[in-house]
Amino acid sequence: MLAPIRPGHPVADYFAALDIAPGECFAELTDALAAAEAAILVEAGHTAPSFDTAEAALHALGVPPGHAATLASRAETRDLAAGEALCRGGEPANAVFVLMRGQADVLLPRSMETAAQVRVLLAHLSAGAVIGERALFEAATRTADAVCTVPSWVLILPADTLAALVREASPASLALVLAIAHHTSVSFNWPTRPSNGSKFNRCRSER
Repeated sequence: MLAPIRPGHPVADYFAALDIAPGECFAELTDALAAAEAAILVEAGHTAPSFDTAEAALHALGVPPGHAATLASRAETRDLAAGEALCRGGEPANAVFVLMRGQADVLLPRSMETAAQVRVLLAHLSAGAVIGERALFEAATRTADAVCTVPSWVLILPADTLAALVREASPASLALVLAIAHHTSVSFNWPTRPSNGSKFNRCRSER
């Protein structure tokens, strides 16, 4: 994988002058790293998970089956196209998301002046990842964008739904919090992380 190779870059001009096809090239280093990692995972026989139901996604997260059924009955799901944003920085943190199928990048503007053109990749997430949990629990606003890189399907647990479950003293709400806390702690623990997605999944951000 080569990066950064873009029109006008000296290396791109060098290959063009020699009439050599340089192979897989990327304009950004983070894109090259993600592609290299994906190739390594495929070679090692690791495939991205995919969940057909909300209950299956919640159960894989660590929510017991009975509580997963309760949460699934109150949750929403949404299809997103490649390039569509799941959430944007600056928006209120009004939901927790679980990626059931597909992939998403967590992106942070490099600066206010260049926010429209240049963003920093904070995390590359695959199915099974939780998005937006920290901002929601801290009653904050989103600090980064989450953008789907391929057609994706997500589970949405709105904040008002979770608040209602808490008011009802539903044990499902506690089960979800414990599952998310465990998921986050495992994501931070590099040596023992299960092989259920990308290394970039380990890079947690203040979403």
